[in-house]
Amino acid sequence: MQTTTHRHHYSQQAAQTTITGQSPQNPNGSPSIAATATAIIQPNMPAKQGSCIAIQLAGATAPTIGVLHATPAAQWLQPLNQSAPVHLTHGYKLIGVVTQILHGL
Repeated sequence: MQTTTHRHHYSQQAAQTTITGQSPQNPNGSPSIAATATAIIQPNMPAKQGSCIAIQLAGATAPTIGVLHATPAAQWLQPLNQSAPVHLTHGYKLIGVVTQILHGL
């Protein structure tokens, strides 16, 4: 049997967070991020339309992860469960771009 080892190189500024809550869980299937998965976040990578990003909402105890959408009039974060977009006007801090999700066995 052959095994393959994947080595991932992250910047020294990379952070990780354990997924909690339901915003990254899509009840309609894919894409979805399971609770207890680990998100690798690159804080120095520019966020652009369609990027999966992590933000810290004012008063929240955990980051919120979703897909960044933008129009000339507004920006919002669309959680993967599609329940309620988070309009990005004020009261949040961009943590970084999610570059990888690690699932445990």
